[in-house]
Amino acid sequence: MPSYNFLPGVIVNSLDGGLVAPAVPQDDSILILATAGQGPISTPFQVTDRQKSFNTFGAKGTLSRAVEECATYSDNITVLRIGATPMQLTNVGKDTTVGTATPGFSITFNGDVSAADRTDD
Repeated sequence: MPSYNFLPGVIVNSLDGGLVAPAVPQDDSILILATAGQGPISTPFQVTDRQKSFNTFGAKGTLSRAVEECATYSDNITVLRIGATPMQLTNVGKDTTVGTATPGFSITFNGDVSAADRTDD
């Protein structure tokens, strides 16, 4: 094919980044079990991009913070969302009257348990 050096034209350079192999993790694996406000539940999620992980699970809960803390020590992180909100331990050190068998604390899951749902054993 002939080449014309003095005619105007367009030179197209294509950089194909789709054939680049992903980086292979070099460190030991870390499994994070944590809570998050969104994202897949009870499904292992390999963190290859921390921003994508944050967009998937959001800021609510402890998962995104745990990923950022562990990323300092390892590039091989797997997360597992175990719930929507963390449970709360309340009334620790509550003064109970003498003669009753009630503990000085209560555990609340998701904060949505009504008094009618509780049973006293």
